[in-house]
Amino acid sequence: MKRYLLIGVGISVVALAVLWINYDRGLNKLKSGTVVQEKSPRPIKGLIQEPEKTVSNESAIKETIKQLSQNGLPSLTNQQIQGYLTSNDRDATCLIVGSRLSKNPELLREAVARFGENPVVQLEMALRGPTQEERQLALQTFKQHDPQNPLCDYLDSLSAFERGDFSKAAGGLIQSLDSGTLQDYSLVLASGTEAAYLSAGYNSTEAQLYALFDSAQRNQDTTGKMGAVADKLGELRDQYIKNNDMDAAEPTVAIGLDIGQKIQSQENPSFLSSLVGIDIEAKILNQLDPLTPINSMGQTAEARLNELNQQKNLLQSLVQKAQDLPISKMSDEQMKDYTQRLRNQGEVNATQWWIDQNK
Repeated sequence: MKRYLLIGVGISVVALAVLWINYDRGLNKLKSGTVVQEKSPRPIKGLIQEPEKTVSNESAIKETIKQLSQNGLPSLTNQQIQGYLTSNDRDATCLIVGSRLSKNPELLREAVARFGENPVVQLEMALRGPTQEERQLALQTFKQHDPQNPLCDYLDSLSAFERGDFSKAAGGLIQSLDSGTLQDYSLVLASGTEAAYLSAGYNSTEAQLYALFDSAQRNQDTTGKMGAVADKLGELRDQYIKNNDMDAAEPTVAIGLDIGQKIQSQENPSFLSSLVGIDIEAKILNQLDPLTPINSMGQTAEARLNELNQQKNLLQSLVQKAQDLPISKMSDEQMKDYTQRLRNQGEVNATQWWIDQNK
């Protein structure tokens, strides 16, 4: 579990450095059929408690990112939070954002009570609810409103593993094999976070940085939990093998490979999720005979490992180039193009496009 979080800290900062100047509202489109509050939060006036901060050059931006990585998001006063909520009619987005920024569970409870059919609200309660009972109820409701999302099964199975209910955990993971595309809604709340900091007197660049950092942390949280599920599954597989129960161990291989692949292929993939998905899949493949067929096309474990190593090398190269690339060189048209690609194709593909523009 620890290795996933260590990866996340480094990649989150890189993502901020790459994306700060390009973020706009609504980057992540929800699946059809989900019910999510679409109203964009409105910045408010007159509640500024601190002098407006400025970030006027590249070194100052880097310093802001450094402070974020060390200290997390700046605190807002209760007056600022309440003004932000009031100006946005206490909608689903601002209630979640307000709860996250103030660490006030009552705002999250209000969001669940008023917007119970919103899967983002239920996922937030499932991840950050103050009690086990509330988290478990929210997870079941989340499954009702986004049933094809394998994240539902992963979180449910992790909870079962932690309770020692291995039968239920295994059943949930088997069910996940038939699920659809993974979606953790990491970017959905970014517009609300940005608006909250704008209303508190921070400038546009800082507000965007804070919104991206919060999104990166959210992605790290969910990806870390998926990594924990894979770890628990590996422990179960090892126990089956130790007991010489190969019939029970065999399905865990297919499930583990599927978890890794679904993390890699989720909507709008991040660097973090892509690398963690590769790590999960590769760990299992390394335990197989290299000539073992691992899919319907007859691809061997060795051939798939070679593919994953190439993908990992590419991602690591992109991360390095993203750290060195002067994004201030973007023209307005390039920013618009980059943002559109980020919205439709995800962080990895958008970053590759920007690097290609500078060859």
